[in-house]
Amino acid sequence: MTEPIHIRILEKEITKELLTNPSEQDAELYELMEIFKITAVEAALIALLFKHQTKHCANLNMELLLEEYGLSTKEYFQLLMHIDSLTASEIISNQSQYGNKNMIFPEISLNMAVIKSVILGKSEYALTDTNDPLVWLDHFDILFEQIGSFKYSPSALSWRLLEIIKSMPDSMPIKPYLINYSDVERTLLIYCIYHYLYKESGTDINTFIEVNYGRKMRPKELNSTMLNSLQVFKDGLLQKNLVKERFSTQVIRVFPSNKAIKLLLGNAYKKYKYSTVDFKDIYSIFNYFDKIYTDISNSKLPAKSYIEEIRDIAPMMESHAYLSQYTSSLEYTETILLYLCISQNLNYSKPLDVYEALETLTHDTSLICSVIDKIENNSLKFLKDNLIEKSIERSYFRNNISLSMTPIGAKKLLNIKPILATGQNAMVQILMADKNKNELYFDGQLNDSLNLLKTALSTANYKKLTKDLSKNGFSKGFVCLFYGATGTGKTAAAKELARVTKRTILQVDISKIRDMYVGESEKRLKKVFNEYYALKEQMSATPILLFNEADALIGKRIDIKASVDQMNNSMQNILLEELEKFNGIFIATTNITDNLDSAFSRRFLYKINFLKPTSLIRKQIWKKYLPELDEKELSAAACIDLTGGQIENISKRYFVERAIRRNTIIALNEVISSETSFKKENNVLGFNRKSNNN
Repeated sequence: MTEPIHIRILEKEITKELLTNPSEQDAELYELMEIFKITAVEAALIALLFKHQTKHCANLNMELLLEEYGLSTKEYFQLLMHIDSLTASEIISNQSQYGNKNMIFPEISLNMAVIKSVILGKSEYALTDTNDPLVWLDHFDILFEQIGSFKYSPSALSWRLLEIIKSMPDSMPIKPYLINYSDVERTLLIYCIYHYLYKESGTDINTFIEVNYGRKMRPKELNSTMLNSLQVFKDGLLQKNLVKERFSTQVIRVFPSNKAIKLLLGNAYKKYKYSTVDFKDIYSIFNYFDKIYTDISNSKLPAKSYIEEIRDIAPMMESHAYLSQYTSSLEYTETILLYLCISQNLNYSKPLDVYEALETLTHDTSLICSVIDKIENNSLKFLKDNLIEKSIERSYFRNNISLSMTPIGAKKLLNIKPILATGQNAMVQILMADKNKNELYFDGQLNDSLNLLKTALSTANYKKLTKDLSKNGFSKGFVCLFYGATGTGKTAAAKELARVTKRTILQVDISKIRDMYVGESEKRLKKVFNEYYALKEQMSATPILLFNEADALIGKRIDIKASVDQMNNSMQNILLEELEKFNGIFIATTNITDNLDSAFSRRFLYKINFLKPTSLIRKQIWKKYLPELDEKELSAAACIDLTGGQIENISKRYFVERAIRRNTIIALNEVISSETSFKKENNVLGFNRKSNNN
C-alpha cells in the first residue's frame, strides 16, 4: 500500500538537481503537480518547504537555501520566478524580504491550508460530514465570493475547488464526475452551477476566464487561453450533456443542464429546483413554464431549456397524466408549441403568436418555415385531434398565425371544464329540457317524421344507432333541417324533441357570430362547434346544437364583390366542413328554402318541411289556447289561414285585452285582423264575444 504523500515527502531527499532540473516522472512531485497544476520545480519547492517547516517550525530563508545548495545566480533567480507563481496561487506566503542592493532573500512558507488539506489530507471541509448538497453549494459560494473580493487569488481557485470536492462524501453523485474531469472542465462546471443557482443566470465565458485566469478579455479577443477554454466545454461538458450554451453577438453564455444540477443536488433536486411549483395545480405548473419562456426571451436561458424542462417535469405531473402521456407521442417542436399555447392561454388568456414564439426559440429559418407549413396544412397531431385550433390572418408580407386551446383540449389535456360565455355577447345559450309537455299539433306526414326522429334520438336507440353507423362506415352525426314559414313550429318542435329525449339544447345566436374584423366571424363559428364538443363530453346525454333562423348561413353562395361576401362564403365553407364530420345532433331552422345552397342539401340527413297547419290542426291549436270557445267559434276561427305561431300570439293578446278591459266586448275577429292586417268585407266571423269576467 502506498504511504501518504506527507510521509513520502518527509522521507524524500531534496537535492540541488531536484530543485533546478527535476524529473516529471518523480512520483511525489507528479502528485503535487497534478493537484496544483504546477511545474516540477514548483512541486520540489513545496516538498522542500514542507520538510523545512515540519523540522524547524519556521519559515525558510532563501539566503540559507542559496548557501546550502550552492545555487548560481541564474538558478536562484529562476527559483524566485517560481516562488512568485506559487505566491500568486496562494500556495505559499512571502512573509518578508531583505538583502543587499544586489540580492533579494525572501522568507517563504507553505500556506497552512495547503499543509492541512493537500499534504496532510486534513481539510477544513472534512468536518462537513453531510450529504446535503446545499451545504456544499454554500462552500462553493463562499469560495467564489472570496475570489471575487480578492481575498484569494484567481490562480488559487483550481486547487481550492478540488479541496472541497475531495472532502465531499462518496455518496454524492457528482463527486466522481468532478474528480475525473480536467481542471478547466471541473472549474467551469462548478462555476456554471453556482452562477445559475445563486445568480439565476448563465455564465459569461469571458467572466469565467477572468475569474479562473485572473484577466479580462474583450469578446473578440480569441487568444489561446480563450480558444482552449471554449474547446474544453464544447468537446467535453457539452457532449456529456452537462452544460448548454447560448450565443449572441457579444457573448457566449453557458448554463448547467438539468442533468448536471441533478447530479449535484441528488434527491434535493426537485425540492430546490421546483420549490415554488405545486404539481397538482395546472396553473402553478404553467406559471413556471411562462417564467422559463420569459428568461429565454430575455437571453437568461438558452432555448434548449424549454424542452428540457418539459421532459424533466412530465414525470412529476401525476395529476395531469393525460397531458404527459399525450406529449410523449409528439415531435420536439410540436411539444414545445403545445406547451407554449397552453401557457399563453392560461396565463394571459390570449392565443399564442406562432411566429413570435418560433423566432424566440430558434433562428433556423428552414425550421420555422417547416413548422408554419405543417400548421397551415393541419399536419400537426394536436390540430388533427381538435385539441388546439389555429387562426390565420392573411396579409401581404406574411400570414399572422395563432394557436388556441379548444374546449375539448382544455378538458382532455388539463381536465378543466370549459365555461360557456354568458351575457349579452354570448354566442351560445344553454336551454335545459323543459319538464312540462308542450302539446304540439302537426299534420300526418310531418307528425310521422318528427315521431321517427324522436324514436331515433331516444337514449337507448341513439347509442346503438351511432355505434352501428360507425361500424358500417357512416358518420355518426344526426344533421337535420327544419324548414317552413314563420310560426309553423320549427323551434318549438326542436325544443319538444329535446324534452322527449331528455337532452339539453345549445342554441346559437347567429347574429353574435358575425364580426366586423376580417377572419373573426370564421373563428367564432369554429369556436361554436368546439364548445359543443367540449360540453358534449361533460353531459350524460348528447346535446342538440340548434342553429335557429340559419337562413344567412345555408343560403346560396354569392360572387365576391366585397369583403362581406368573402366572409359569408368563408363561413359557409366552414359550416360545410363541420357538418361533413359532425358527431352529435344538429338542427338548423330556416324560413327560406328556395335559396338553399345545394351543397347543404347533401349534409342534412333529415329535411323536414313544416307546412302551414290545416283547418283541422288550427282548430286543435285554437282549443289549446282558448278552451272557452264553443264548437261554432272554434270552427269559424279555424277557417282563417293562420300559422300556429300566429294563433298563439292572437290568443295571448285576446287574453290580455280581456283582463284589462273588463265588462267590454272584445271582438276576436278584430284581434285577428289586427295581427294579420287582413281586411276583407266579406270575411265576417259571425260572432262577437263579450268578455264576462265578473
